[in-house]
Amino acid sequence: MINLLPPKEKEQLVLESNRKLTIVLGNIVLVSLVSLILVLFSLKFYILEQLVIQKSTLGDIEKNYQSNDFIVVKENMQKYNGFIIKMYNFYNDQAYLSDSLKIISEVNNPNGLYFKSINLDNTGNGGADIKITGFSNTRENLQLFKNNIEEIKKNQSIYKIENIYFPPYVWLKANDIDFNLTFKIVKNDQSK
Repeated sequence: MINLLPPKEKEQLVLESNRKLTIVLGNIVLVSLVSLILVLFSLKFYILEQLVIQKSTLGDIEKNYQSNDFIVVKENMQKYNGFIIKMYNFYNDQAYLSDSLKIISEVNNPNGLYFKSINLDNTGNGGADIKITGFSNTRENLQLFKNNIEEIKKNQSIYKIENIYFPPYVWLKANDIDFNLTFKIVKNDQSK
């Protein structure tokens, strides 16, 4: 097709075409923005409506939970929860004296060595301070007893023996020794 229009009219047609294209694109953008604004406004009103509904529901629920029956039940639950926490702490801090006595009884006592008294004190966290007073007819029996305690110390899994202490004066006499022994029994960290 041959275009016989003069160049000035050709430019006007191109400008007119560009102007129409600009108007169409501008209208599309404008309609899109108006639609987006309308959608956002409707979303805002929906959210505000839901917020009002949720607030009224929350108010109704709070009124129900402020009744005398609910308050009594809530106070009882708090009281029993406090009691359970105290029992849990009491149980965890107990010295298992029977376990401590079992550990002491596992130590082989040589003939001629016996205990006069055993004092067990709770240290918390399942441990105990042990103080034993006793009599040994010879220093060798006392040394054998000390070695037996050391052997038990190495073989403990749940509890361990720490800070074994014989006062130095008990080793001075060769025969008829009144001795004191102190040590701690603590729960191993692995058993917790």
